[in-house]
Amino acid sequence: MGYQNRRTFSPLLITVLLMLSQVSFAQYHLIHGQQRGELSGISIRQPGQSLVDTISISGEINQMQPYVPPDASPRWVKLDPLKNNYRDKKIKKLYLQYFSGEVKLFFKGKDSLTITEDQAIRAGLLSALSTEVPEIITVDSPLYVGERILIHIEKQDPHNRLFSITTPIGATSTPDEYEVPYYLPGDLWILETGQDGKTKRVHKYHIVWPPGTYTEEQPDFFIGKIHSVIADHNLIKAQNELTIPAGYRFREATMYFSGSGFRKNIVCTDTHVSMEAMKKFIDLSLPGTDITIDNVLVIDPKGQKLSLPAKSYKLIDNLDIRSNYAGLISHPDYPGGTIALLTYILQNLADVPAGKFPRGKFYQDFSFIINPDGSVEDLYNRDHYAKDVVGGFCYDVIKNSTGWTPGSYKGKNVRMILNMYFTVEIK
Repeated sequence: MGYQNRRTFSPLLITVLLMLSQVSFAQYHLIHGQQRGELSGISIRQPGQSLVDTISISGEINQMQPYVPPDASPRWVKLDPLKNNYRDKKIKKLYLQYFSGEVKLFFKGKDSLTITEDQAIRAGLLSALSTEVPEIITVDSPLYVGERILIHIEKQDPHNRLFSITTPIGATSTPDEYEVPYYLPGDLWILETGQDGKTKRVHKYHIVWPPGTYTEEQPDFFIGKIHSVIADHNLIKAQNELTIPAGYRFREATMYFSGSGFRKNIVCTDTHVSMEAMKKFIDLSLPGTDITIDNVLVIDPKGQKLSLPAKSYKLIDNLDIRSNYAGLISHPDYPGGTIALLTYILQNLADVPAGKFPRGKFYQDFSFIINPDGSVEDLYNRDHYAKDVVGGFCYDVIKNSTGWTPGSYKGKNVRMILNMYFTVEIK
């Protein structure tokens, strides 16, 4: 049972039913080494045999599209591409929308194409160098947790727009006054963006509990030495333990990962203050990742178990502060796309002697790490997935696949999680 890419096929009828998130569906049939697209199923009989066994597979690899907030108006900036060609087509014009991270390419005639900023950087069309770091304005006076917090901001330019990293923001009837809701203590960052979509200023506030809310000081915890809940992604990766108050003993905590780099929520429970289990996922975090730490249990100096309030961290890039990083991230891809990956799995399934696998439907939900060199690495132990013989076989096939295009941030290859969902049906 080799796992190398081959062009030989078993004399089985193999039906590939693929459903993608951006298209309806397509069916592919592999018969005696022939591949052709079809819209309906077919069946054949082997000479001298009964109805041929059928193996079908359906599934998807989620594709994350750049997210543009509904109130964001397009601001396209014309730039000179560093190269004049893309995919063998001569570029006439290139426009970049900084806010969404989208790039529009115009070619000869009416031909055009929209790609992400990360794809343009990887293709050598744009420089990966960040723009200048925006001006940081820190407001020393604390604001208090509440449904309607009022802030005063005088914009550099009346045409600039304001966006909050962690909460909605709305104007009031008073000039230069805005309101935001904030229900837990933490950091409030308001980004002031110019007409070109670049961040010009960052207005930083600190939200605390109102005076008299608590009669005694509440213990708190942090990731390493980071006291701000808006943190640089590289800085948080350099931390090696949870910091808890002196005199307290750590019992356990649950960490939730979502956002950039995590196409589905990852939940991790750790019983080590050194974050042995959590660190693996922290190191996979990118700008735009949300990390929430909940169910933090400690033992106080009296030996009593105490639960600390939850805390959420929003990761940014200190060298390129923006409210949305989706357009700067590309996710891992198999050569030829999802159809090629599912076909590759089926080719290996077809090589197994008839009768080795039981009949039925087998639902698979796998996650792997794709390394910067395109190699595949375990995210969890194999036994986490191998719930049936078909699942174990498919897991090994994918684990030993090669040639992956790695994920990237700003054109630089990074380790990234790949999630896939598919069903194998053997009749």
